[in-house]
This record gives sequence, structure tokens and C-alpha cells, in this order.
Amino acid sequence: MRFEKDICIILNQDLLKVMRQCVQNAHPNESGGLLFGEIFQNAMEEGFRYDFSCKIFECFVSNEKSPVSYWMNNIETLFSFLKIYNDKYNLKLLSIFHSHPASSYPSGFDENYMKYLYNFPQKAFKNAIWTIMDASNYDLNGFFYLEGEIVQINVMIVEH
Repeated sequence: MRFEKDICIILNQDLLKVMRQCVQNAHPNESGGLLFGEIFQNAMEEGFRYDFSCKIFECFVSNEKSPVSYWMNNIETLFSFLKIYNDKYNLKLLSIFHSHPASSYPSGFDENYMKYLYNFPQKAFKNAIWTIMDASNYDLNGFFYLEGEIVQINVMIVEH
């Protein structure tokens, strides 16, 4: 899998703690949620880097309690959160988050779903980063569907 250095998702320690708690509360099942924030384009020596700066995390309970899959099928709830954070706080959906029991890399199902959401009519999902946390050690990785392939991106944890 290719690593894309020009895309970075940024989380502070407090958000990371809330995400870990979401994972712990769902144990031994997978957990999931959404990260909202802002996107910045930063000039670098070799061009630009797109920083996805996360501000808020919403944990969701899976409709399918399972240690090997996460599924959120309440579309109305999902769209209401998209609308609230966009209209009230002017924040965009940056990342779709879920956990795995012992890996922070996309499964075959994840890869298919990333492609599906990229082509989904609701544009909010088109450029969402997928963050995956390993429930055994809280390792966190980010992935992006870019030009027909899934690439790994930089995850940056900052103090505040």
C-alpha cells in the first residue's frame, strides 16, 4: 500500500482519549464514529499538504454487535449529525472511524466500502479519511481513497 505524504489527519490528545473510550465501551465488539473539523492547505517545500484538523468526535453504537464488523444503518441519524456540524459549527465530516480487534489496517470489506462511499451521491463521504484503531494496543492509522486506490496517510497527534 502506498503512503501519501501530502495528506495528514490531525487529532489532539483529548480526541484520542474519547476515541479510545469509544473502543473500550464496545469491547469485545468493533466500535465506530465520525470525526468533524476543518481542512487546510499548507505550503510545503515540495508543494502542498492537506491537513484534516479534527475538532469533534461522535461515537456511534454499531447496529451489528460483532467483534469482526461494524455497521451503522441509521442513515437519518448520520445525516442529522452531518447537517448539525455543518450548519451550526461550520465543520465538515473529515473521517469515518472504526476499530478492529487486532489491526489498524483496512479489511477487504473496508476497502470495498471505501470505494462505495467515494461514489456515493452524498458528497460528504467522497473525501472522508478512514481512521482505524487497533483495539488491542490503540494504534491508529488513516487511509484515503485517491485516484482509484487506497493509500495510507499520516496521522498526527498533537497536545491541544
